[in-house]
Amino acid sequence: MRRTSRLLAAALVTLGCSSGDAPGFAPATDAALVDRSTGSDAPVSPPADVAPSAGVCPVGGSAQLTGRTFAPNGRDPIPGVRVYVVPAGQAFAPPATGVVCQHCAAPPAALASTLSNPDGTFTLYGAALDPGGTFAVAFESGGFRHVEHAVALGRCGRLALPAARTRLPGVSAGDDAAPRIAVAGYRTAPSGPRTVDVNDRFTHVLDAIGLTAYDTFDPDRAGTNGGRGPDLLGLLADATTLARYQILITPCGVLGVFDPSTHLTAPMIANLQGWLARGGRLYASDLAYPIVAHAYPGGIVFASGHPARGEPADIGVGLAGTAALQATVDEPGLRAWLQQVGAVAPGASTLPVLDLRDPWAAMDTLPSAELMPGPNGSRSGTVWVSGDVSWHEGPPGPHHHPLTVQVDYPGAGGDYCGRIVFTSYHVQTGTGATLSPQERVLEYLFFQLSSCIQVPG
Repeated sequence: MRRTSRLLAAALVTLGCSSGDAPGFAPATDAALVDRSTGSDAPVSPPADVAPSAGVCPVGGSAQLTGRTFAPNGRDPIPGVRVYVVPAGQAFAPPATGVVCQHCAAPPAALASTLSNPDGTFTLYGAALDPGGTFAVAFESGGFRHVEHAVALGRCGRLALPAARTRLPGVSAGDDAAPRIAVAGYRTAPSGPRTVDVNDRFTHVLDAIGLTAYDTFDPDRAGTNGGRGPDLLGLLADATTLARYQILITPCGVLGVFDPSTHLTAPMIANLQGWLARGGRLYASDLAYPIVAHAYPGGIVFASGHPARGEPADIGVGLAGTAALQATVDEPGLRAWLQQVGAVAPGASTLPVLDLRDPWAAMDTLPSAELMPGPNGSRSGTVWVSGDVSWHEGPPGPHHHPLTVQVDYPGAGGDYCGRIVFTSYHVQTGTGATLSPQERVLEYLFFQLSSCIQVPG
């Protein structure tokens, strides 16, 4: 995995695009749908005083489909979803049954196409819609796809689709597709002295956003399975089973608190690397960082300390009690979405982070090659959240470091295929129905994690 490959194959982080044999597509290139004056792929509305198809509709009266894209729970808006219209009866590729390299590609035979706005709203229009008829409307975000069949639109008509018809699916069924997800941790921990759950229960957040069709794997906190079902170490040791999943979530504590590396064998690491190279998506938090560090050495520069116990990066100074760190939301899209869902105040650029436990796994930085724009202007690495934090070792006083990052993983052909998201703080902060700001970050990044990767060209 040469570092130079990052410069030749930087990945565009977009929601709503993928490969030809998996759900999701790239930004449209139709001049009627893309604002070329700014070079942006942002959705644009038809001019009020221009008839898109002369002779079919009156001036300013073109046919339109409108709505708002939502998470599977039908409540939370999802931005950047590719929404497009195709003729009724068009066949869709079957959902992927396992790991797949999701490169962005244009939607085939689309009559109209756009991306949903930061608040999830979208408007579809085009000359092909003006005569009216019956269509299929697809909603795609990486491995997620929902298809609304038999959408009837009158001649020069306007149709607003309700949330029940525009939300992404939580499970694959028919033409609807959802990625296969493996989560390390219990849904309900069995009783017994060796059944301590993970420290960071991602399952709470997945359930809250309507993603319930995932498989759980028992933690291995002492290097052995403390539960009754399949465990994470068993999954990592079995390349065939691992390949059935597109997303793997490994929370803090899943392989023990301070010595995860001792449980990872060379064959397990090789299986994980092969899975990432084929398009696997990995999300890890806090003290589970050795899973990332071994899978992609140098992809993220972790701290290198000498703690009395634990791994080298376990040197972050934790927060006292219920104290919160006002972290910086570095990425504009995430910042706008957090404001949209009310997780932070309008115009705010900081996020309260809780549950930064002592010690926590510290990142130093992302390599400069990850942050350098590639040929298409995109980057293979993203710092989503950062903050002024202190370490138990090194220069005294707070220093600014990444807290949540994303890096893309090179595939066998040189282009990026896999993706890793890591966060130094715990994702889950409670068990209530209302998600906390940092739980909202996971929700947003989960859809980013599964999104397609743009290749140069």
